[in-house]
Amino acid sequence: MHPDHLTDADLEVLSYCADGFTSHEIAKSTHKELSTIKSRKSRITRKLGARNIAEAVYMTVGLISEWREKNDWVDTPRKPS
Repeated sequence: MHPDHLTDADLEVLSYCADGFTSHEIAKSTHKELSTIKSRKSRITRKLGARNIAEAVYMTVGLISEWREKNDWVDTPRKPS
C-alpha cells in the first residue's frame, strides 16, 4: 500500500515513534490504551510492507514532516515520566 493511505492517527503514532517514544509512552501521551497503540503500529507496518516500525518511520519521514506542519506539531511532546 502507498504511504498516502495512512490516516492522521497513523501519522501521529509514526511521529511519536520518530522521536523515540515507546508504545507505553505513546499510550500515556495520547491517553489511549496500550493495545490500541500496538495494534496501530502493527497495521502501519502491514500497510507499508515494512519489516518493523523503524522502517515504517524511515519510509514516511516526508509525510511525517508534512503532517507535523499541518497539525502545528511545533515541538515533540515531552516523554511521560
